Amino acid sequence: MSLSATLLMIPDWQALLVILAALVGPSIIGFVIVHRLVPVSVRRAHNDVAGFVFSVVGVMYGVLLAFVVIVVWEQYSESRINARHESSAALSLQQAMGAYAESSHSPDLRPALLSYLHEIVDGEFPAMAAQRRLPPVSQALEAIWQGVQGLSPTSLRQQVLYGELIGRLNELERLRAERLGDAHEQLPHVIWLALIVGAVLTIGFSFFLGTENVRAHGVMTAVLGALVGVIFYVIVQLDYPFSGAVSIGAEGFQDIIEMIEAP
Repeated sequence: MSLSATLLMIPDWQALLVILAALVGPSIIGFVIVHRLVPVSVRRAHNDVAGFVFSVVGVMYGVLLAFVVIVVWEQYSESRINARHESSAALSLQQAMGAYAESSHSPDLRPALLSYLHEIVDGEFPAMAAQRRLPPVSQALEAIWQGVQGLSPTSLRQQVLYGELIGRLNELERLRAERLGDAHEQLPHVIWLALIVGAVLTIGFSFFLGTENVRAHGVMTAVLGALVGVIFYVIVQLDYPFSGAVSIGAEGFQDIIEMIEAP
């Protein structure tokens, strides 16, 4: 399990504090070391050049941060939409099952679907929140497949409904596979490397600016580190759509369960 995934296993406020401490602490320490090694008068003499280069470095790193935040937000939004489509497919499958059962003497397959929905809500979503791997094949979903394949449509209406069952079941299986994939997708290590190296360079470059008020300079450096830390926290939260403070829930599936179980 990666470090970012591990941070989602602890309370959110603790994860935020860990990230802030990892950035603000070294920022302050680095500034103190540079301040002692390089006099303020020397740094102030090069403020024009250093300020220009710092602006370029800051803009480039800001663009990188914005790009990564947009990427993880789009992935999170896509995962949320896929989960909604999956619950909609389950609802459509439930309705098709009911219509088929009414038009034939075949057994009602909705109890098998109900068992699968309970597996999603009570098993799969908690497992995804805990970053546990799930098997690619669901036994409850396989039971639905076996039940559907055992049907024998005779009339034209039954054949149409049977085709609808197969189509909805294929869609449900596809969306489940996408959900399981989304649960464990994460930013490539090279992007995290760029983010960390960029943070070190950007924050570190601020050490070499010269100001008369050393305490104010230290506070500004700490604020810069805290800002980067908050953005890192947002990236970590959005990078795992089914874990953490903004995790995607199983409310859509729970609503279908309540509808089926309603007297």
